[in-house]
Amino acid sequence: MTETELEAISIRRDGRYRVSFRSGDKTFDRSYERILLTLPFSTLRLVKLKVNLPAIKQKAIPSVSFSTRRSPNAKA
Repeated sequence: MTETELEAISIRRDGRYRVSFRSGDKTFDRSYERILLTLPFSTLRLVKLKVNLPAIKQKAIPSVSFSTRRSPNAKA
């Protein structure tokens, strides 16, 4: 969905995911059996997550940063 911001993800009692979105001044929810997120941590930090994640992922979301530095062994 274009022009739409992911705000929150939580787990419902039935095991499905409740995903909250904002588009302009309107908010709406959708329910999904499974979700796949392909977001950078810097964006994921802005999403209210109420889901069970492994401790290492919970720690990584607020702390991992990415650099544009290249490895000395990287090829152009």
